[in-house]
Amino acid sequence: MSHLLTESELNKEQEELMTSIYYSANLLRGLINDVLDFSKIEAGQLDVRQDSIDLNRLISSCIQMIGHGLEKENVSLDFIAAKAIPDRLQTDALLINQIVTNLLSNAIRFTDEGSVSVTLNAEQFGERWIVEITVADTGIGISEDKIDLVFDKFKQIGERQGGTGLGLTITKRIVESLGGTIAVSSEIGVGTTFKVRIPMESAEFVTRELGNGLGDHAADCFVLVVDDNEMNIQYLTRVLEKLKIRYNCARDGVEAVEPTMTQQYNMIFMDVQMPRLNGLDATMRIRSDINNPNFETPIIGLSAYAFNEDIQLSARAGMDDYLTKPFAPGDVQRMISKYFTANISSINEPVQCGVFHSGLDAEMLEGIYEGDVQYALDMFEIYLTQFGEYLNELQSSISIADGKAICSNLHKIRSPLRMVGLTELASKTEQLEQELAKSALEEKHVNELNKLIDGIVGSDYMVIESLSKMKINLNSEI
Repeated sequence: MSHLLTESELNKEQEELMTSIYYSANLLRGLINDVLDFSKIEAGQLDVRQDSIDLNRLISSCIQMIGHGLEKENVSLDFIAAKAIPDRLQTDALLINQIVTNLLSNAIRFTDEGSVSVTLNAEQFGERWIVEITVADTGIGISEDKIDLVFDKFKQIGERQGGTGLGLTITKRIVESLGGTIAVSSEIGVGTTFKVRIPMESAEFVTRELGNGLGDHAADCFVLVVDDNEMNIQYLTRVLEKLKIRYNCARDGVEAVEPTMTQQYNMIFMDVQMPRLNGLDATMRIRSDINNPNFETPIIGLSAYAFNEDIQLSARAGMDDYLTKPFAPGDVQRMISKYFTANISSINEPVQCGVFHSGLDAEMLEGIYEGDVQYALDMFEIYLTQFGEYLNELQSSISIADGKAICSNLHKIRSPLRMVGLTELASKTEQLEQELAKSALEEKHVNELNKLIDGIVGSDYMVIESLSKMKINLNSEI
């Protein structure tokens, strides 16, 4: 409620008071979350999931999130990504996010100038990988006689107090729950380095181990797909068709709740952000009605966000799991295997990057379409058919300076941009959406939005050229 008040018309004194309340509420929420997290860990109730993630992208997103709120102009945030690492690793995305966020927040707090850097490395041992995440800062450092206390609960080292003194304790326990280790080294006036090492398996190996246990039982699985974006629906239902799984579709939360009252589903894929009724509220309606046949049906959240807070919100609403867009067919397969008591193996070899224009993100596209050129061609055609309408809606909201509508339209176009390999434009879309969610629309934003639209329109030739290559590829196969 305080957040809503800060966005209303206030005089200067009221704005200062509301900002103080909003800041204090966030601080209190952080303190409570720390205590609850620690209590859960102490009680042995920490759930460790096995998500298929792009680790470079996950950590990059985490750094971007921290960077947006960074108020120290003399401190730079750097990320050195790992090169020799699988595209997909099997680990808990939420817990990795929490580890990196905690270490970054701690480093920034004690660094007034210089840099805070995250370095990702990985070393292979057979089918397993040891992933090393290093967070280093040029901050005030820790004295030698106190460095052994940094992971003790309720201990706060140095002159700068605040928080519960649980952040690093929680981080250490999470690392250990993932089978890893954490070490710290520091020098007064030079800086501090935390080094985390966690064992992981490549998602490819895990999929191979699952086997093909679904077999003829796939027909017994009935899925509800809920998304307001036609491109997303087409993508997900195509995966289900290849697995011979039956499905129904709904375009918003209201349409989703209706059939769940009479039809039993084995799984529901629920988009989080939708018009009329969003996925979180729709999930809460299903979970609050004990007479609903899907009261206990697994609900998988779908969102372009992979931030800790968004994943926690989906869990509190009653969602059982979470997939971050764009996800690969293998992620859908593993999710069905996880909750439908059956396992599914991958179907295709990766698409050869030769069918995509060199200006597109071929690596992402190979992961999304997994060998099905016809599948990719269908999605590219849908993009060219529908994207003009999305841009018209965005331009209309800009012309009337409707910040809320602009954010909604930016969110709508981000996933389709990624699904045709325009990842830089998708990232710019995400950045603008986050900025406008926090501040009023200004002239600089309008200029950036117009540049974004020009960039999207100017990229059409790459999508069209890729379509031509795909059609040639398919004709040659025929």
